[in-house]
Amino acid sequence: MHTFINVEDIGPLDKALAEAFEIKNDRFKYQHLGKNKTLMMIFFNKPRRLP
Repeated sequence: MHTFINVEDIGPLDKALAEAFEIKNDRFKYQHLGKNKTLMMIFFNKPRRLP
């Protein structure tokens, strides 16, 4: 997984946009990359303070 801190971290903008449009046009093409991977997100209703 890549970590992007700044806009410059994605590299050439035209290459990134071309990849984004390719994924948007056929969203199931890269389905194998996320197979058997789980994303767990926990949401809390009330903000909690850390000790």
